[in-house]
Amino acid sequence: MIARGRSSPPLSKTFTSRQGRGSRGEVRSTIGYCPPTIIHWSYLSAYTRAWSRHNVFVTLSSRDACVRGGLEPGAEAALFGATLAELSADGTLRCPSCAAGAVDVIVEDDALIYRYPYEHPERARRGEVNDGFLRPERFVDRLAAALESLESVRLVLLRPAPLYKTEEIAFGDFLGRLDRLLAMLPPSYRYALEPAGPFCFRQEYFACLHARDVAHVFSEGESLLRPLPTVVNQLALPGAFGGSFCVVRATPDNAVPGMRWPVPDVALRRQGWCDAARRCLAEHVPFYLLADDETDPLGAVMGFMEMMNEELAQRSIIRCNAA
Repeated sequence: MIARGRSSPPLSKTFTSRQGRGSRGEVRSTIGYCPPTIIHWSYLSAYTRAWSRHNVFVTLSSRDACVRGGLEPGAEAALFGATLAELSADGTLRCPSCAAGAVDVIVEDDALIYRYPYEHPERARRGEVNDGFLRPERFVDRLAAALESLESVRLVLLRPAPLYKTEEIAFGDFLGRLDRLLAMLPPSYRYALEPAGPFCFRQEYFACLHARDVAHVFSEGESLLRPLPTVVNQLALPGAFGGSFCVVRATPDNAVPGMRWPVPDVALRRQGWCDAARRCLAEHVPFYLLADDETDPLGAVMGFMEMMNEELAQRSIIRCNAA
């Protein structure tokens, strides 16, 4: 057990191994050679399991994040309680063959693209407006088939392509299409929707999501060629926090090369993640943290766990019984 009657030790201290000098003076580790990420994830798994008992869950934002994090295929199940899968536009489900039990599914589909990117594989579609944007017909069938093929689905994350401020789609049209799509999603699953554009921070947008019990994903960065509001500021928006669960996408600690704006201050971003988690704990609703894949995802998870360490100790069974 990680949380005892006293504060748990800082995560950073547990990764420092004792060292001694060999016969030639070289420094040798007493634990032998082991990649640092493996040591980190192995220890961190105890924290993620402890937090899951309080409905606080950690997962990764893509299969690529598993590779960057040094995880073997399917290894995230033991760490986070669920395997990560990705559903592509053609209905292909990218999931480790060894996956069993709960699965978190990330969905990227043509129906979630307003304007096709210029690197689209079909030359005729590059830069063109997608007539099937937020059209539920074929998309819902593809999604239902993929979800039904899985043993157990914990979270379905819908990831639309950026909808830029310069696009001519009216807010009313966008909201109407979105509501029809959300209404036709396969039932009995827990859905979250990442923000696609400036429309996605209005009170009417949040009301549309919560009416369908779909969570707004609190994220920040430069996915829309402009800085998004910080999680701290998003939590203060009317109607942003609501529904039966909450999802936060943890962005990298450092700015991504080529970004026009820097990523918000590390301490401020992590404070936003913790504020959202504590609010969920107070209202007894599940909380999900998605570790982003732009850089090493381990740093985001470790930072969050460090800041929530005392909170976990206070919620330990031993301390609660003593009180």
